[in-house]
Amino acid sequence: MVFHRPNLHNIVYRPVLESTERVRVAKLLGVFVQSNFCCEEHVKYILSVCSQRVYLMKLLKGLPPLSYNTFVRL
Repeated sequence: MVFHRPNLHNIVYRPVLESTERVRVAKLLGVFVQSNFCCEEHVKYILSVCSQRVYLMKLLKGLPPLSYNTFVRL
């Protein structure tokens, strides 16, 4: 994985190693890191996971307590 600074002169740099490639986003230790060091992708991912969990909690809210075992591993 190789991050680079934005080119002001449109110079194309070759990868340091032939087997490496430039990526726009990488997941390191559970955090999405973008090549421009913004956190947009990480925030999108966290919001997606949170909305899925909220939806699951809404589904579980209407069920009787004994049926929770079908959704949750104890």
